[in-house]
Amino acid sequence: MKLKLLIIAIIYLLSIASYADINTALQKYDNKQYTSAFKQLSKLANEGNPIAQVKLGNMYMEGNGVKKSYKLAAKWYKKSILKENMEAYFFLGVLYDDGLGVEEDNKIAANYFLKVAKNGNHVAESFLGDMYRNGEGVSRDYNKAIFWHKKAALHGNGVSQFELGMMYLNGTEIKQDFNAAARFLKMAANKNDPQAQFNLATLFNNGLGVEQNYKQAVYWYQKSADSGKVSAKYRLGNKYEAGVGIARSYKKAAKYYNEACDAKYADACYSLGSLYERGTGLTKNIEKAFELHKKACSLGSKGGCGAVAWFYKQGEGVKQNFKKAVKYYHKACDMDNPVGCIGLADRYRKGQGIQQNRQNALILYKKSCDLGLTRGCQYFKSFNREWNSE
Repeated sequence: MKLKLLIIAIIYLLSIASYADINTALQKYDNKQYTSAFKQLSKLANEGNPIAQVKLGNMYMEGNGVKKSYKLAAKWYKKSILKENMEAYFFLGVLYDDGLGVEEDNKIAANYFLKVAKNGNHVAESFLGDMYRNGEGVSRDYNKAIFWHKKAALHGNGVSQFELGMMYLNGTEIKQDFNAAARFLKMAANKNDPQAQFNLATLFNNGLGVEQNYKQAVYWYQKSADSGKVSAKYRLGNKYEAGVGIARSYKKAAKYYNEACDAKYADACYSLGSLYERGTGLTKNIEKAFELHKKACSLGSKGGCGAVAWFYKQGEGVKQNFKKAVKYYHKACDMDNPVGCIGLADRYRKGQGIQQNRQNALILYKKSCDLGLTRGCQYFKSFNREWNSE
């Protein structure tokens, strides 16, 4: 009996010592004392400590204090999972999913993620949701994808909150539900996801899934813009220019347009050019406006191309040139800018910068009308009637 008690006491004391050792090693790792941490973790890992084995695997996977080696990382994770360590299952799943240090095997990865997800790990739940959504390592199953993404989202996973929000918003893999989209996007937005913030702002702006609220739209566009989202800066510029949801300020509109334009956001360059063209909140500068419209056009703005064409036609800020006007009207019309189509039709009708062709003019007036421009419809009817009466 005494011998049995002695053995139990020795085991207990050894476990206390091991616990103290692993804590010391982990503390050194957290303090980035990688050399001494590696030494202690290696000793403990070789003695069979599963926590040390996982942490040693992490050191090899990240290259902290040792030369990066996915093979050695996998070796230590495999040792740790023999003792059912969930962290080891997760990291080994990552290696199998990406084929790092082991042969790529999405099925093994999915099995490991499932094991960890059942223990409530929100990252594994999110990964599993993606795997079911994309049919990687498992048969594609949108219901299971939504199930796991929901579990992850409710456990606070921002990625799954965003993904669910987008799934409900787009309605491609699940029935469209703007209320659910707004709910999940707001969760992600509160975690400072700039795309979620932008999309939530757009829902508030359009009154989809939430009561229309321009102030809230501005609030979330601002959050997104502050996180560097270029399209949010452009939308914020729109709000300041129109004075919707916030006090009108052309200077602030110009500020955000300028930032977005510098980041090569085409429509922001066009909008900034328009402010300079009109002298709205800025000193009127036709030459500056022309350059901005030209930049906008080169970046794919149909409004910018139409504006450049108009400048060449009028000789505003640039020498009048009908051939160049035709070139840019063509670009604008090809981008389905109805005003650009009217401008090009006028050039064909008058033979300015291009050989006169009344048939082409009629076709282009019709296209402008089909694109929804009332003036295009009026021109089409008028010119068609005039032509037929000759």
